[in-house]
Amino acid sequence: MRRFLLLGTLFMGIIILTGAIPAPGARPEKNATVAPGPVPSEIMTAKTAFISNAGAECNPAGAVGFSGDADRAYNEFYAAMKAWGRYGVTAAPADSDLALEISFACPPAGSHSVREVNGNADSDPRFRLAIVDIKTHELLRVLIEHVRPALLQGNRDKNFDDAMAKLVDDAKGLAASSASSAAGGHF
Repeated sequence: MRRFLLLGTLFMGIIILTGAIPAPGARPEKNATVAPGPVPSEIMTAKTAFISNAGAECNPAGAVGFSGDADRAYNEFYAAMKAWGRYGVTAAPADSDLALEISFACPPAGSHSVREVNGNADSDPRFRLAIVDIKTHELLRVLIEHVRPALLQGNRDKNFDDAMAKLVDDAKGLAASSASSAAGGHF
């Protein structure tokens, strides 16, 4: 009897190791692609936007070493959104459908993603764009873009501009995906 139990245990171990039967407590693999969640319709239906400067938690020209002042992120984002022309940019929130709140922060790189520059732990500069419905004051979406670190000033400025361009592209893509949602692409 003991011999049969030993053979049975050995056989079950082989089956579990080969994946024929999942091990107790094992999760099945997810092969299905998850459909994207809906983009709030307010982003698509909005005609006007107020661009809000939520400031910089670090001075881009300070320890992080970017050219410009603390308003550089706001100024570049504002210019890009006006040039895009998707939303009429207004001077007051009361005249707008959406608030696009841009900020720039340089938190220390986390221990799981420490970036090394000249042997020192570096900050993790990033843009944050919060999209708020003016009427309801609901936060509709947050977009974040990281600025890659660089040793040389020119490369840091190029990476700043690249991340800003990516943030603007993310906003454009969000508006485009909302348009396809309204056309029946998503719920």
